[in-house]
This record gives sequence, C-alpha cells and structure tokens, in this order.
Amino acid sequence: MSESAQFLIPSIYIWPMKTICAERMIDVQRLCATVGFSANIVLYQNVLVDQIKFIQLINEGAKATNEELIGFFIGKELTLQNSGPIGQLLACQTCIANIYPIINYMFNGENRGVRHEMIVKGRNVFHEIRYMPLVEKQVNCDNVGMLSLTGYINTFRQLLGETWSPTRVYLRKKKVTRANVLESHYGCPVVFGAELDAMEFPIETIYLETQQTIDRSRKMKVELADILMSQPELDKLVASYIEFNLSDNGYSKTNIAKHLGVHPKVLQRCLSENGFEFKNILADVRQKKAKELLSTTTLPIADIAIEVGY
Repeated sequence: MSESAQFLIPSIYIWPMKTICAERMIDVQRLCATVGFSANIVLYQNVLVDQIKFIQLINEGAKATNEELIGFFIGKELTLQNSGPIGQLLACQTCIANIYPIINYMFNGENRGVRHEMIVKGRNVFHEIRYMPLVEKQVNCDNVGMLSLTGYINTFRQLLGETWSPTRVYLRKKKVTRANVLESHYGCPVVFGAELDAMEFPIETIYLETQQTIDRSRKMKVELADILMSQPELDKLVASYIEFNLSDNGYSKTNIAKHLGVHPKVLQRCLSENGFEFKNILADVRQKKAKELLSTTTLPIADIAIEVGY
C-alpha cells in the first residue's frame, strides 16, 4: 500500500470535538483546517474521513486544549444512539459475542488501518487494538487508542448495564497525571505504557445476554433492512457472521438474519439487490477457512471439513 493510501473512518468520531473545544474556548473549525479537514466537517456525522488526518486532529486537539485525556473525553461521548447505522446493528445483538462480526466488518474488513480483535487467553478475553505499521509510521496513536477503548466500554455498558466494568485496561500511553479519572470511570486498574491498547474481561462476558437497547417493532426492522441495503460491502458483513459461527454450525441464512435483526427473506433481498447470493458467500468463507487450516495446522482433511461445516 502506498504512503498516500487513505484509511477511511466515519466522521462520527470527530463530532464530540465541538463540545470539548467549546468548553476550552478553542475554535474547532480552525483546528480541523490545520490538519486539512474542511472547516465544516464537525457538522456531519455520517461521511467518511481520512483516518490519518483524524488521528492528527486528536493529537493537535490535545495540544491546543492542553488536555492529556482528550481521547477519553471524546470516547465518553460515543454511544450506540449517535454511532449511526452500525450502532443500530450493534444494539440489536443478543449477546456480546455477536457484536464481534460487526466489529470485524467495521475495522478488519474495511480499509481503516486498524484491527480490533477478540483474543481468548484461558479464562480471560482481550479486546485488542492494533494499528497498521503504515499508520503508526505517520502518527502517534496513543490518544486515539484511549478514545477507542473508552467508546467500547460505553458500548458494553449500554448492552450489559451501567455497572459493567472490564477487569483491566491497557494503554500504550505513558502514565498520565489524572490516572484516577480513568480508573474511576473504567471501574478497574489501568496499565500504562502497555504494548498495545486493550481491555480485559472474563470469558463469561461474551456469553451474557444483552439488554435490548432498541425496540423490536416492525418500524425498526424496516430501518435495519434499509441499513443493510445501504452497506456497499454487505457481503463482507455477512461473511464475517458466517466465519464467526462456522465452527458451531450457526451459519445458516436464518441464523445470520436473526443476528442482523431481519427476516431471512429480507436478508436475501438485500443481498440480491446488491448483487450477492448467500450460498456463494458461504462457499467463499468455507474455502478461505479450509485453505487457512490446511496451511497453518496439521488437522486431517476430514477434520477440516467438519470445521468448515461440511
């Protein structure tokens, strides 16, 4: 990938800058202009913006406001309600494990320059954030890592209840003078100067049922169908769900549609109108997974066939 390659993210992440800058008498539009953004970018929540410029904006904002916790304060403002279509999809999931195919689609399946992964280590789970070397080469990602983790803690609390807290938060950012602010909000110890940005929680968390933060009315199902129809790479979202559910045979069209909050016929229509077929997406995921297992394990072909659902 070239030096000029763009990694795109939704402008929703810029929106809280208005409040933070206003509280500190900083002209947010002028601040945006310093990194090459349109002065009006803070007025829009659902356009794509360059990830590198966004990280530069957060870092410049930290300097302009003299705020070492700027990532934290921006992340606190991010909720399912103001996160656009993806927020609605996250809100309709029935357990925490089911949000990860969406996260995979959001970050790993798209050109955003960062990976968000759920890593199971024994009885603990780590939500890890890793920026691509090309991004790390151009900007310091400490502030945006804090932003992302704070946003995820908000998401978990909206889905599981306000009393939920991770076991531990890891930040690459060096020790800050107001560490107590972070630990008080996160409800757990914070490790500074870590190798990567991550949060740790018990493995039981991923199986907890979520609180329904959106209604299940017919109107909402229509809105979810519209959201799916508008996704330019709907096949990648469906493929992410299939891959996540492949080993436990939960990859049927009916099951995937349930995760997405729509009827199977609606999912099929959304796919068809975007030029995709469920059976072809399933076949591609199986083939990709089989090749991966053949090259990285010593499993017999018969076992691999079972792993990929044959």
